Amino acid sequence: MSQPINPTTSLSYQHLELSGVKPNAPQKNGESSSRCKISKIEALPLPVTLVRAIAEICDRGGVGFLFPTPGLDFPSLIEHATGSPIQATLQKAFKKIDKICNRFEALRREHFQEGKSLPEDLLNLYKTVEKNRNYSLAKELETFLDNRDNLIFWKKMGVSNFDLDQVESYHEINEAYFAIDKQSANLEQKDFQLQGLRLTSIPSDLLSHFQIHKLDVGENLISEISESLGNHLRITELHLNHNHLTTLPESFGNLTLLQKLTLNDNRLSSLSTSFGNLAQLETLWLQNNRLPSLPDSFENLKHLRILTLNSNKLTHLPENFGNLANLENLTINKNQLERLPESFSRLVLLRQLGLNGNKLQALPKEFKNLIQLETLTLAQNSLPFLPMSIVSLKNLQRLLLTGNSLIILEDVRKKFPPLGKSLDAAEMKKNQLFREKQCRN
Repeated sequence: MSQPINPTTSLSYQHLELSGVKPNAPQKNGESSSRCKISKIEALPLPVTLVRAIAEICDRGGVGFLFPTPGLDFPSLIEHATGSPIQATLQKAFKKIDKICNRFEALRREHFQEGKSLPEDLLNLYKTVEKNRNYSLAKELETFLDNRDNLIFWKKMGVSNFDLDQVESYHEINEAYFAIDKQSANLEQKDFQLQGLRLTSIPSDLLSHFQIHKLDVGENLISEISESLGNHLRITELHLNHNHLTTLPESFGNLTLLQKLTLNDNRLSSLSTSFGNLAQLETLWLQNNRLPSLPDSFENLKHLRILTLNSNKLTHLPENFGNLANLENLTINKNQLERLPESFSRLVLLRQLGLNGNKLQALPKEFKNLIQLETLTLAQNSLPFLPMSIVSLKNLQRLLLTGNSLIILEDVRKKFPPLGKSLDAAEMKKNQLFREKQCRN
């Protein structure tokens, strides 16, 4: 603002000459460009700290250049902005700062665990960003992280030999990145193995310079995936396992040629509807995430043969889950399933089925249709009786029923002749034996 403001006063939106025009654009009638222009709204009283923050957002062209005053109470800022067009802008800026800080913190923690240190000026930059929530410096920190990831990538490609562990200032890494001769690389390469390199993102240069067919960035520190990954329509195999992902970009559904996808050991709490567009998937690993449910569009993955969903928080499966008719190996151990949809009985090609550690009390009526089953594990559920439909599973070689409340027949081996000696007492321990007449159909 051009005039000093008394910090004890409250101002109104009228002080901001609201219009939606960029503040540094030429103004009519010789108006000063320092007068902040945001959007046309009603005049409302606001604390001076919020007005100043808004002014700085506008003076620098929007949220991309948010440069707040150190020491402001940012939660209060957002609270004061509730109901105004400013609220979303502020929240977006602060959310971006959080993501950058989390990305750096994962790298710092990894270095600490390995007994390594980061440059002192880089740590100071991070501390300043974390303390003051300064967006401009946060973007500088993000630029370093991007340059570092790209430098690791080019070193893996044989284009750079820079040693990232032997630097005294983060500026050295930035300078080393800009000195790379990218054109000396084999830009025709299509398969990339980048696992275990402590990457905090999928390198932007990889996404912008190459047409990717197969990519392995597993066992890194990646917490967010760029929307631009969705531009690589020829990817058939993608490994993102053992990272820090909480969500996937909406553009992920564009990867319609994907046949193998590993997302296990992340922090995913949801999958978007567009995930169902990955109709060519044959292998999908989603174990060790935080998924409470699967989108209804999941039923579109009709080419799936192998699916692992162990150790999530699933309470139910989509009602049309049985449309995944090509499934041969399915494991959903250690979830919270209380029932299986009736359509489950349509998975007639299943050979391996793991349902240990759920809350199942019964199996679908037509479970006997799964005649290809060779292994069925139902340990640690709440089954009150032995489903007699299992008797029809003539190819069953292994049955695990440990830790239920089952009524188990004394002549169980006679009822399951295909199992022979493979069905022993150890696989049915922690149950009780009852007479055959007590078993239900």
